[in-house]
Amino acid sequence: NPQAAGALASLETKMLSALKSNVKRRLATDIEALMQAEAIAVQPGPRASVDKDVLQVLRDALLALKQVRVHYSGGSGGPRQRDLIPYGILFGGEAYLIAREAHMEETTAPRMWRIDRISQPLMLDLPGGAPDGFDLQAYSERSFGVYQEDTVDVCLRVFPDFADEASRWVFHPQ
Repeated sequence: NPQAAGALASLETKMLSALKSNVKRRLATDIEALMQAEAIAVQPGPRASVDKDVLQVLRDALLALKQVRVHYSGGSGGPRQRDLIPYGILFGGEAYLIAREAHMEETTAPRMWRIDRISQPLMLDLPGGAPDGFDLQAYSERSFGVYQEDTVDVCLRVFPDFADEASRWVFHPQ
């Protein structure tokens, strides 16, 4: 995936710039060996199709703690321009920007915005960033797919012959 490759290359550059030269030399050999020895199998199903330029503007806004103006072509309001305060990005079957509309109160819960439905992003010179106490990991753990709901206790019953296999599955982080 070219977008993922570009994002990883950018991350590698940032990480390597923070390391001392002797550590860089040692890691370069180890990383190359691991890259040749590992691969990720392609799994069927939907994949996030994200424009790398859109993703870059969203990442820049997150890092700069700024708002973004986007054209969003989904949701109940139909296609229109929206000013968003980005909190983070979640990747899975789809890629989502976690953000709150700028005109909403800070106490309003953020929403998930599909990044493949975002176009014409523009970082605004207006303050943004998640409110104090927002935890993207905790937010993602409350999600089941794209739904944010209170947790529900679920009991899965598995035939004894399949218990070992079922124990390896992660159905939900909690």
